[in-house]
Amino acid sequence: MKQISFKDKKAIFARLEKMAKKANMTPEERWQYEEEWKNYNDYFNTLASAKKQGVEEGFIEGEVKGREEEKRDNARKMKAMNFSSEIISQITGLSVEEIEEL
Repeated sequence: MKQISFKDKKAIFARLEKMAKKANMTPEERWQYEEEWKNYNDYFNTLASAKKQGVEEGFIEGEVKGREEEKRDNARKMKAMNFSSEIISQITGLSVEEIEEL
């Protein structure tokens, strides 16, 4: 039979102790414990959700900025090739004023 390491035994006994403490709680203590555990989980889930949402919004914002910069780069290239501002505007979607400022 395989021996359990001291570290694993310690973790097992810590878990058993935690379970025993919960089993011996009064209904009021149990309710308070469950409420605090719920609040703890809600807090960290809210943080994780906010972080995920921030990353997604940052990604979308970066993608939009990248597309706008690509339009401007293409307009500069077309302008260097002597395309008219009206044609460049039709192709890139930039206004004639924006193109002439490039």
